[in-house]
Amino acid sequence: MSNLSKSPIDYSKPLWVLHLLDIKTSDAEGTGVFRFHHSLGDGLSLMTLFLACTRQSADIDALPTLHVSKETTYIKVTSFCSVLKVLWNSVVAMMLFVFTVLFLKDDETPLKGSLGVENKPRRFVRKSVNIADIKAVKNAMNVVKSVISERKMIMTLVDSMKAGTLGRWGNQIGYVLLPFAMGLKSNPLDYVKEAKAVIDQKKASLEPLFSYFVVEMVLKLFGIKAVGKLNHKVFFNTTLALMVHIVSYIDKLTFVISADEETIPDPHRLCDDLEESLHLIKASALAKGITKNKLMKGNLSAIAPSSKPQNPRLTISKEAP
Repeated sequence: MSNLSKSPIDYSKPLWVLHLLDIKTSDAEGTGVFRFHHSLGDGLSLMTLFLACTRQSADIDALPTLHVSKETTYIKVTSFCSVLKVLWNSVVAMMLFVFTVLFLKDDETPLKGSLGVENKPRRFVRKSVNIADIKAVKNAMNVVKSVISERKMIMTLVDSMKAGTLGRWGNQIGYVLLPFAMGLKSNPLDYVKEAKAVIDQKKASLEPLFSYFVVEMVLKLFGIKAVGKLNHKVFFNTTLALMVHIVSYIDKLTFVISADEETIPDPHRLCDDLEESLHLIKASALAKGITKNKLMKGNLSAIAPSSKPQNPRLTISKEAP
């Protein structure tokens, strides 16, 4: 697959290619690799189009069954303070986006690619982990998974295809710039806490809508070449040597790593390290849950009513700190 990143797409032919790899793996009988030119659409649109062209094996007229989350990840405005929070987060995110386009760059780290990294060959590796491990950490840390459901999009696309029109199609992209802190921590759960704080802040902002509006405005005023330069500026000033794509299916979560060969010569080792990190975080989360349960039981025994009069000071002294 890495060889595909070394050769450009032939513009004399349709701007997509399908490769079927008859290679059996631990979880599949074969692999299909689609290669699309980005001018055809963004990744989510193209995946939706592909799924809209498929049907269930048990019912050739039924669309594939996808998970539909009942939990919404949209901005929840419940009070005046939450409105101020959304406005503040949005202003900060917009300023960082503009600064990134103009001059702000990532610090030089081992993951920061060299000049022209976007045109260099890349290695693609994949690793699957159990969803149960992710849920264990989620429950212990009281965090919420972000779920993107394509069910509604697929139905809309199928109806549009039957009507002979695709409606809104193409690259509809909004950027969210996430800081990626590098450093060692004594407690593995601190990584989760920091990531949750960042994600909560990004969810409570209008950053993707603002960045999408900026791209659309530049496209209408200056044309597609200006948009290309804008996108390149954002990518160039951030870290491009490592890209991680995550997809969940049934009871597995698979992440695919696209790595610059020069910056990360052994991406398989990186996958193994990510899996080991998940196990360390899970072990710490479970240990935290056990400790919390013991403390709760201690509190209950300390404040349990008794038929005999008790000295209040003794009751307080029995409570866990």
